Amino acid sequence: MMKEITRIILFGGTFDPIHRGHLGVAQHALHALRGDRLVFVPARQSPHKRMPHAGGDDRMAMILCAIRELENIFVSDCELQRSGPSYTIETIRHFRRQWGEDAAIYWLIGADQLADLPKWYRIDELLQSCHLSTMVRAGYAAPEMDSLGGIFSEQAIEQLKRDTIDTPAIPVSSTHIRAELAQGRIPKEQLPPCVADYIAAHGLYGVRP
Repeated sequence: MMKEITRIILFGGTFDPIHRGHLGVAQHALHALRGDRLVFVPARQSPHKRMPHAGGDDRMAMILCAIRELENIFVSDCELQRSGPSYTIETIRHFRRQWGEDAAIYWLIGADQLADLPKWYRIDELLQSCHLSTMVRAGYAAPEMDSLGGIFSEQAIEQLKRDTIDTPAIPVSSTHIRAELAQGRIPKEQLPPCVADYIAAHGLYGVRP
């Protein structure tokens, strides 16, 4: 009998804060990619973004409470434990050491990130080390990947196409939520109840505790 390959889906980002959109996409991706588990990987600092508004401990606490009743969804603080920006290839190496070379590891990216892929740190190694799974929101056309032909190999582009998944269009964004919170309004319909409570209790994003 052949050994079944473990399928690990990694969902990186700042999650500043985590919201219902993140959770909906995570559950959908877990099903669409037939994953054994999905792991949220909050970044200490994205190489292409400024430092998150909330600290790593607070973002970890909010993710933990948001996923506590979800099956096969976990969180890792591996990027928060590093100093400096969080490079995806280092995270993939971390999970390779944990799950072994036979595991199928998927890293979720937004369709808007495709144009910047050539700028990613050690992108060629990354494409060989894992599946980059592009999320295309419902109602939006699939991204044109053939334009990457002069940069990546034909095999890499075909793999990117195969790993593309459609995700539900959930009109929620952390930027909008932070703007609401800065005005003293907590958009509870966009946040898991425990996350809204945590933000209020700890006075995050300008909310008075």
